[in-house]
Amino acid sequence: MYQCGRLAIWPVLTAVFALGLLSGCSGSGDEGASGPTVVPNLAQNEARRSAAIYSSWQQVMSVLLVTLRSPDEWRDNDGAVLGCSGGGTVSVTFFPGSDTIDDRVTYTYENCVETIGEIDGTFDGQLREDQRDSQGFWRPSWDAELTIAGTRFQLDGGDTIVNTNSVSGDYAVDARITPFSSLTAPTGESFGIANSAQTNTLTFSLDVSELAGQFTEASLDFNSANDPDMRVTALSPTPVPVADGVGAMSLGVPTGGEFIYRRSITPDQPDIVADMANTDGLVDFEVRAAGSFASDAGQFTWDSLLADPQFDTAGLRGE
Repeated sequence: MYQCGRLAIWPVLTAVFALGLLSGCSGSGDEGASGPTVVPNLAQNEARRSAAIYSSWQQVMSVLLVTLRSPDEWRDNDGAVLGCSGGGTVSVTFFPGSDTIDDRVTYTYENCVETIGEIDGTFDGQLREDQRDSQGFWRPSWDAELTIAGTRFQLDGGDTIVNTNSVSGDYAVDARITPFSSLTAPTGESFGIANSAQTNTLTFSLDVSELAGQFTEASLDFNSANDPDMRVTALSPTPVPVADGVGAMSLGVPTGGEFIYRRSITPDQPDIVADMANTDGLVDFEVRAAGSFASDAGQFTWDSLLADPQFDTAGLRGE
């Protein structure tokens, strides 16, 4: 018996040394003759990280689909205390502007339980432009301090546009998330949302009659310091089911479409990049660029990933 680096029998030293060169018996797994480093469960843990971002898409857009549905609802619901689907309330306070421009609203959530979880905090919106009669859109500014299912959001809305169809009632929310926005996960990790150079978008269109929707051209960064640590971007329209609600609508998991996922490791290590193809609640997650790490792939259910999202951006395996 012997161990690499501890050879007791000199006559076999030359042979064992040659074998060590061929087999990489040091066990380091470094890239070299033995190939890229194999990282156990690389696809699964990066898929869990992508689920942390997607859960934020769900949570934020579920609220915005109600609060940004129409400035007419701001006015009509003034003073209302609405009972949420699973308990708790959302209160609406309306502040009229001049000639409808600069109308303002505050939604106050108190233990409001919807399918996406409990919501607490406030959403504030203000009407900046209204072209629904001529071009079908209105433009609000908004900000929010909300805790949704244990995740705390401080959101600053940029140049958001809501497109409405007066005939069908369908609408699309193109919500711009500015670098002033942040998120604190239930596990304690904190991130800036969007990167320091530009806003990110959460674009979602809703077919009201069918309660069906899709993300289009949506992108969101989780970043620490000045550089993005993780990002998910929709590469194609990504359909998801939608459930109605009082304080928030509820978005399901993708039934089609594709995402691209990227995570930065260190300045010296190329990013991990993965393709995500969605089919009926399943995601085929394929790491196609991982620097010195061996690529990996797997198929997962979105429900299992969202039940165990990974917010930690340090390291490779997510322990």
